[in-house]
Amino acid sequence: QTVYLAAQNITENVKAKKQIEFDQRNLDALINSTTDLMWSIDKDTKLITANRAFINIIKAMTGITLNPGDNPLLAGSFPKQILKKWEGFYKRVLSGETFIIVEHSHIPVEIYTEISLNPIFQGNQIIGAACYSRNITKSKLDEHERNKITDDLIRRNKDLEQFSYIISHNLRAPVATILGLSSLIQTTDLPKKDINNCIKGLELSAEKLDQTIIDLNNILKVRGEISERKEITDLSGIVGDIKDNFRSLIEREEAIIKIDFSDIEKVFTVKSYFYSIFYNLISNSIKYRKSGEISVIEIKSLKQNNNVILIFKDNGIGIDLSLYGDKIFGLYKRFHLDVEGKGMGLFMVK
Repeated sequence: QTVYLAAQNITENVKAKKQIEFDQRNLDALINSTTDLMWSIDKDTKLITANRAFINIIKAMTGITLNPGDNPLLAGSFPKQILKKWEGFYKRVLSGETFIIVEHSHIPVEIYTEISLNPIFQGNQIIGAACYSRNITKSKLDEHERNKITDDLIRRNKDLEQFSYIISHNLRAPVATILGLSSLIQTTDLPKKDINNCIKGLELSAEKLDQTIIDLNNILKVRGEISERKEITDLSGIVGDIKDNFRSLIEREEAIIKIDFSDIEKVFTVKSYFYSIFYNLISNSIKYRKSGEISVIEIKSLKQNNNVILIFKDNGIGIDLSLYGDKIFGLYKRFHLDVEGKGMGLFMVK
């Protein structure tokens, strides 16, 4: 009797199989050790595979544990807007588009999420999509904080430029005059009439110097008031208070103030800021009215894209924006020299 034996060395096959199993375990450990969400779907938006973080968050949201073959969109009762959004995402990626989206939500807390979707190809055919989502809130908030610091530095630099302008022009001129007149009085035998004129000049220069210092204090004060407590502020009430302050002027000029706060009647803000803004804009409208015409001021509130819009309109002499459009809110900028003013109002509004 003849027995035939066949033997094959499978050492390499066993090693290769063990390596595959080792790599798979490492990959699973890597994927499931992250809090980022990873999942893949087929062309019918049914789950192919997912990491533990994705399974857990779906369960937390819906109470359902997803398994391969389940449709994540049908798990639980997601709001219609959420379903519509993700149906749109899946439609785009399954049509061959690769894209990244950053979503921002304030409910229940502020969260930034980066979502990445990539089609899965088998040859030239799309058979599904690989999806990835991660929380980038900290990096986004850090970025906002850096931008805020940068903006603050830019603003402070502009403030220094403004103060430099004040010191070089509005402080230096009266100080130079005071020094000159003081020297003149002390070193020259002047007639009494000329001495009196010098004294009047000193008083006038001192008043200008004092007014400039008051302006500086007002600017510094308004910078500091941003930390004031915010409160519910009634827009009609602010206009009413300002009308009381301007009552004699309004009656004398027969000025008309029309308000429409039907969209937004109250805002949560720093009341002193809003009062200052309304005060300066209304007083400017009356001050720069057209000669021979009754001043008509219209103030309206609107709500657009979750923002409060305030519109101030008047029939005054206006400003030539082609010449002065970039200077309107500048310090000590005046565009009608025949009307008394300092050019502080719109700067304070800004």
